[in-house]
Amino acid sequence: MANSSAVPSHPDPETVVPPIPIPTEQQDVIPPSDSKSPMLSVRLPFHARLYFGFRLWTLKTLVHSLFFVFRRIKPSALRPADIQPSYTKKYPAVPQIACRVFFPPGYGPRKSKNIDGESESENTLLPLYIDVHGGGFALCDPEVDDRWCTFLSKNYGVLVVSIGYRLAPSVAFPTQVYDVSALARAVLDDTSLPYDKEKVAFGGFSAGGNLSLAAVQTEGVRGRVKGMVSFYPAVDFARNVRKKLDEKEVPTDEDLKLSLMPKDQRDTLADSGIWFNWGYVPAGTNVQDPLLSPLFADKKDLPGKGYFIGCQLDMLCREARDMVEKLAGEDDPEWESKKVVKKGGDVWESGNWKWELVRGWQHGFDQMVLKGEREAIRTKRRDELYHDVGEWLQRVVYSALTLGQPERSLGTNLQRNANRIAKRQLWTEAAHALDRHEIKEPDFKSQQNDVKPENGGAKITQGMGLLS
Repeated sequence: MANSSAVPSHPDPETVVPPIPIPTEQQDVIPPSDSKSPMLSVRLPFHARLYFGFRLWTLKTLVHSLFFVFRRIKPSALRPADIQPSYTKKYPAVPQIACRVFFPPGYGPRKSKNIDGESESENTLLPLYIDVHGGGFALCDPEVDDRWCTFLSKNYGVLVVSIGYRLAPSVAFPTQVYDVSALARAVLDDTSLPYDKEKVAFGGFSAGGNLSLAAVQTEGVRGRVKGMVSFYPAVDFARNVRKKLDEKEVPTDEDLKLSLMPKDQRDTLADSGIWFNWGYVPAGTNVQDPLLSPLFADKKDLPGKGYFIGCQLDMLCREARDMVEKLAGEDDPEWESKKVVKKGGDVWESGNWKWELVRGWQHGFDQMVLKGEREAIRTKRRDELYHDVGEWLQRVVYSALTLGQPERSLGTNLQRNANRIAKRQLWTEAAHALDRHEIKEPDFKSQQNDVKPENGGAKITQGMGLLS
């Protein structure tokens, strides 16, 4: 008779701690012996590493070959003419990556006249969004997000810079985090980009969502980003693939009708998720490191505003929802009672935090290409989501005004005109006083240097149409 206390061949890592770790597809971490000990990823047996390596490299070769063919033989299939970047740029921080810069249509220096009739040009400062592409930390490049970047720039007047990182398994964690952090710093320090430093958002898709949430915690980026957007991100490597699949919400027939999804549709990451994990996370890594699993990050190290999106048929959905609920409720125990709920609970906002469940769809649905009626439905749902994100960015992240912002937002011409108006008023008042013999001739030079425009001056300038 078998001993009932024997360790099963595939133990649940959260309930059973085997005396000797048994690395399998289902157990890819060593559970901690106590709450203060790190949870470490294990080194897989040679045959498992060989198998995962073969599958991952085969997938990389296939994907990159398809990109190569389409981008050179039929570029319009993947990159239509209307979603091209304004230009590409490489930064010395990570010279292998060509970042893609998207300006709103028609953006350029504006010609205007000051109060003295002098012609001047100025650049309006734009809101900035830094985008990070997905691909399981191992696939793709910034070009795959061209449609989203163009959409946000064209429809919401945002300056978008799409950045990338070196790919696994050639390099592994934390290299990708530091690549994204270095490029984000380079973008934020780039004086040729006319952006408003008070209006900066950072976001990404899937692995890019993870990397953007990690990079905002790093030195040189932390505190400079005001809001974040995470499309179906991986935020918790402490949960293995089996646990994530078990936590998935079971869709109803009505849910599947929203996307015409077949009932037997397998999770996109059910097989490849373990390959990506193996390629990105080195053996012995603490999987609760906030730079690897942002779910464990300290809220003070993250921006104070965030929009998280999860797909119902995605094994990453639960952890993304857990993270936004944690952030919304950490400083406000009554956050749930303050939620503004829409779409039957699929969308809610509480303070500066927002969650959206894309019901009936799977991981990466917005970047797929389907056929027939399903493609029309997918495109419509994608555009609805993109508009929701753009509207939230404008309303929550980009709308907040700070002291002195009119000068930053409208350029230096407004300040110059306000100065000239104030000086002219000083001369006029002084001349009238001299006529009335009320004062002696003033020292105009010293008084002019002390003049500081007030809000009224700015309003007068705008009302006179000097910034046309």
